Amino acid sequence: MDSQTPVQKTKVFRVKVDVDKGKAFEDQCKNEGTNINAKLKGLIDNSLGGQRRYFVSGKNEIRYNRFYNNFSWLVRLDSGKEIEILSNLSDSFLKNLKGEIEQALQQRNDWVHQTKSGSISIPERLIGGNK
Repeated sequence: MDSQTPVQKTKVFRVKVDVDKGKAFEDQCKNEGTNINAKLKGLIDNSLGGQRRYFVSGKNEIRYNRFYNNFSWLVRLDSGKEIEILSNLSDSFLKNLKGEIEQALQQRNDWVHQTKSGSISIPERLIGGNK
């Protein structure tokens, strides 16, 4: 019979934090419907991801709520999952955001010398010195 002690496959961490920060973290976990250990494990997993990035595909949606006269910004992933980014947005917020987006896109178009609305940016190395 083999009486060896099994190799431990996990590592346990303990950490001391300021009482206020600890309470705030507990509250955050409760609001997210998770527990402290699961949240810490997720944070460790994410921090070890390094430069590896995870991309998902989806589409932005803005929804109007007639009852509350406000808007929500959602993302509908190609997988079918729907994630709410922000809620309770006013029309003035969206108008301001639209203006800022248009201004930033115009600055970008000026920078890449895009003068026609249907054109796209093309890396210079693809066309060599033929600008």
